[in-house]
Amino acid sequence: MSEWWDFRREVFGDPYHVWHDGPSYELLLRADAAVAKTLLPQGLSEGDDVAAMAYAALHDAGIPVDDAVPLLVSALPTAQGRFKVAVAGALHRLTGSEEWSAPIVSVLRGRESEFERLTAAIALTDFPPTPGLITVLSLALGDDAYLVRYHAARTLLAYAGRRPPYDIPKRIFDRLAPDDATAQWEEAARMLLALPGLQRYLAE
Repeated sequence: MSEWWDFRREVFGDPYHVWHDGPSYELLLRADAAVAKTLLPQGLSEGDDVAAMAYAALHDAGIPVDDAVPLLVSALPTAQGRFKVAVAGALHRLTGSEEWSAPIVSVLRGRESEFERLTAAIALTDFPPTPGLITVLSLALGDDAYLVRYHAARTLLAYAGRRPPYDIPKRIFDRLAPDDATAQWEEAARMLLALPGLQRYLAE
């Protein structure tokens, strides 16, 4: 086992809890900065999404990592699934550029696992609404997997200006929830796209 995985367990805890609940960065921010910066590239090279997200956490805490952007950019061409979403999300946080939504969209529109796709739908919440992203998310309302439809709807509600927890109105939820109900999913998409908060972006 590499030094990264030992460090990861020490700083972030049991891998199952990290996967299930998401990582906490409290110990990372208190860890020896030199050690963290030495091991994070190793985590990236092993395709670990936690390493990618750690760069964003350090950035948000005002702890600069000089080579973070080039390291993340170099990891992106071969990245897949959740790791690809995490790398692109970290690049968005570090650079502020909206271009990094494209790799996340590719995961959402791909045929990777349901979990990967719903992770992408959630990650797009961090991006400003654009007609292109709204369209992509509305298409995800026709995904075969309920949880992908659910999280795409929540992101659209966030774009429409709803505040967390972005509860889906019952009239829309009742159309999204059933399996094998393409016509109902399409109706839910029309109802969401008709929200004034989304229409103002689509009219631009």
